[in-house]
Amino acid sequence: TSEADGLGFFMAPDGRTDPRAELEGTLASFFSHAIIEPGKMTPQCTFPARWRWLNEQIGFDAARLPAQPCPRFDDFRNLVDPESISFIFSSYYFNNPASMFGHTLLRFNRKGRSPDATLLDSAVNYAASVPPKDGNIAYALKGIFGGYRGYFSLLPYYLKVREYNDLENRDLWEYRLHFTPSQMDYLLRHAWELGSTDFDYFFFKENCSYHLLSILEAGRPDLHLRDRYHVWTMPTETVQEVMEQPGLVDQVLYRPSQSSQVAQRLAIMTGAEQD
Repeated sequence: TSEADGLGFFMAPDGRTDPRAELEGTLASFFSHAIIEPGKMTPQCTFPARWRWLNEQIGFDAARLPAQPCPRFDDFRNLVDPESISFIFSSYYFNNPASMFGHTLLRFNRKGRSPDATLLDSAVNYAASVPPKDGNIAYALKGIFGGYRGYFSLLPYYLKVREYNDLENRDLWEYRLHFTPSQMDYLLRHAWELGSTDFDYFFFKENCSYHLLSILEAGRPDLHLRDRYHVWTMPTETVQEVMEQPGLVDQVLYRPSQSSQVAQRLAIMTGAEQD
């Protein structure tokens, strides 16, 4: 059974629970020029990762099944244009129950961009859509039992830094990961595909960290990062899981929050200087 719950992710009526039917439905849909929901694109353009993988397995006859132009996906790929990806961990924020154990997201590190300009890179975030009218009790119950819809989004990294680092005083750790160009292409294509669906959001299991690991697995299926998470997924544990993979983490960077910077400056002052 697929963890994706949005019907736009499946090309067969029972594709969510029947992988063979979904495979056959996907292959059949690639011959179609019909525009499908929710992205209002053809199936080829909606599912570029599936297209690439099936083409590699089968070897499509271009005369019978030509590749269709996908300008929106091409614009997305040109916008992101990554040479690597970073796994980002944000420390705890006790004013929000969903962030009491930290939060994770991914950042596409654009080719040719200097380390000083990473704030302009694109970040992939997964979060629950919470109606403003929901009170604390409804928020807790729906969050625990999957009452919210979870969605992936792409946004400038500086927006998340401003939110976490500056407004909520949360420290950030950035783990630059090792992916080959071919693996990065798969990861990018799969991240695009996830925009066509949504998920049941669970605070303790299928949360931000759990689903971000699935994107990494799409680029490198040998990782099996989610195998150990059966009951709950703690963001700190997923960071440890990523760190333990041989050769996966190339570099670790620390981005202290404003409050951490102030605390560090105070710590090295004398008592008189602090006064």
